[in-house]
Amino acid sequence: MYEHHVRTFAYGQRKIEITNINADPLEGLFGVDLIYYHEQAQSMIMVQYKRLDDTRRAYADKPFRSQRRRVLRANDLSRTTGYRGTDAR
Repeated sequence: MYEHHVRTFAYGQRKIEITNINADPLEGLFGVDLIYYHEQAQSMIMVQYKRLDDTRRAYADKPFRSQRRRVLRANDLSRTTGYRGTDAR
């Protein structure tokens, strides 16, 4: 069994756990650095990230750049409408 750094955040009945498995045997198994687990929905998001220093450059392909533009546009729209992402469930 592996020991992991798990942070738990709760808001009312909602709870999310974030596990850092960077430089851990599980990173090799799953190929990710972070696992976000939403207990109520019983779902998880796995994130692989790379930290770049000032001397390295990252390449972003056309689909990624397009996705980034859509996310930035959605962010701008949420500011103008006042929507704050509240969950209506």
